[in-house]
Amino acid sequence: MIYEDSNDNFVVNMLTYIPEIHGEQKTKPCQTGFKSLMAHGILPDFVFCRSSNILSKEQKSKISMFCNTKSEFVYDMVDVEHTYMV
Repeated sequence: MIYEDSNDNFVVNMLTYIPEIHGEQKTKPCQTGFKSLMAHGILPDFVFCRSSNILSKEQKSKISMFCNTKSEFVYDMVDVEHTYMV
């Protein structure tokens, strides 16, 4: 649909999981997911990162650099106890 119509009519969002292993946030799953999207010709405008804690500035800049988007378009979505809290 993106290529049939103008790119101005669509926003592509990427939702990814950032696991925390031994107290360190790992961005490799995000990088792998982005590579998969790129292989299909899809470039996300926004990257939403689900994690158990807020992302550090270093992690956000790393994700924005790898996903070829501005760091202000990388959002952290911290896990909540109930979906009603979202």
